[in-house]
Amino acid sequence: MNISKKDFDAQLKDDAPFNGYKIEGNFIVFDNTADLSYQVLPGYKLKDLLTHNPIASYTKLSKDLLLRLHLVWTNCNGDKPNINSSYRSPEYNKTVPGSSATSLHCQGLAIDLGGNPEYIGNAIIIAGFDGELGYYNWGCHIGIKNGVRDVWDKRTDTSITRKVKDFIAPDATRNYTLIAVLALVGLVIFKRIF
Repeated sequence: MNISKKDFDAQLKDDAPFNGYKIEGNFIVFDNTADLSYQVLPGYKLKDLLTHNPIASYTKLSKDLLLRLHLVWTNCNGDKPNINSSYRSPEYNKTVPGSSATSLHCQGLAIDLGGNPEYIGNAIIIAGFDGELGYYNWGCHIGIKNGVRDVWDKRTDTSITRKVKDFIAPDATRNYTLIAVLALVGLVIFKRIF
């Protein structure tokens, strides 16, 4: 069951005064004084979306992100992925290992979904998701970057593998240069030994 943006906006606007959350532009904003049992979307209540952030006193999430979460839930056949992380204040984000200073979590534009990464990732792709899609051992990260697709997979990375992947460029010219330099270094070392 898809929900139109127009219907979702109307529902949120009508229900806000009775459930303790606010609508600020394209965002729903709430804290732990809201009615956390309020069903925002099929499968998700406010308590499911509440930040785990001990520093911020509120949660701020994009309505577009919530609609995309609904599409993912629908494509998971109602098997609800758990939300591991939602909104993060910039201060809290600094304490999260491996987080980026430009994390979309700090803008209310990203969530982390716990569960089988293949299953969740496929549901995200079927939903026609554009934006960030990160695969991890614990599940998937999704973030809204309109018109930009950014996909990464950190499920099997070890520290050395990650360093090699980060060092090797996606463009072929730099990689050919790197290979030539490594071959030359190898040749120099070989000549010194023999």
